[in-house]
Amino acid sequence: MNKISVKKILLITGASLLSLVLVVGIAVAAIWHNEISTVASIEMLVDANGENKSAPVYIMDVKGDYYFDKFIEEGGASNDGELIQFVVDNITKE
Repeated sequence: MNKISVKKILLITGASLLSLVLVVGIAVAAIWHNEISTVASIEMLVDANGENKSAPVYIMDVKGDYYFDKFIEEGGASNDGELIQFVVDNITKE
């Protein structure tokens, strides 16, 4: 009887952890899908060249609007503090 209880507890714990990981994964994908897609789109076009001291060149496809239209509608920012506040209020998903 004790062996069955331990197996049952382990099964329930494992299923609970798997469910929690799945829910968190879905939530992260739903909230940050544009940001994740943007970062995943980065690819190198040209490698660095030590001969002529050139740096590598990358391309990135930006997904979503990152609230730029809202930023313009609100009049932009006249100083760093206003810009930081806009970013904190909109982009960080707080």
